[in-house]
Amino acid sequence: MGLAARRDDPAADLPPGERRLLEIGRAIATRPTVLIMDEPAAGLTDTEVEHLGHFILELKAGGIAVILVEHHVDLVRRVSDVVTVIDAGSRIAIGTPHEVMTNLEVIRTYLGDMSFDDEGLDDDAVDDAVAEVAVSP
Repeated sequence: MGLAARRDDPAADLPPGERRLLEIGRAIATRPTVLIMDEPAAGLTDTEVEHLGHFILELKAGGIAVILVEHHVDLVRRVSDVVTVIDAGSRIAIGTPHEVMTNLEVIRTYLGDMSFDDEGLDDDAVDDAVAEVAVSP
């Protein structure tokens, strides 16, 4: 987990990213088959989110199923096999990260009406919309 050098430090003295990894480490110490994480990237720096993403991929490779509730789109896109998007308690999309990120309902819900219709949406418009979703909080 990359925390061996900090093993003698109190958890309260760790920066947020290392503290989050410690929390996950405590959870995997129980040897789960499924790990549910609720917004683990919240409050982390880009570097910490990158490290978290690698760690999640290692968990998956080790046979742990990961259920991730997360708003950090780049992280979700990198580590997910299947993505489900929920709006106001209803599922509006399910599929691969690419399928969900190019889903018109997802784009409209999270970006608002961008004045395009289903027939007139071209690849550049999708790329622009997906880029905007990826940088939205």
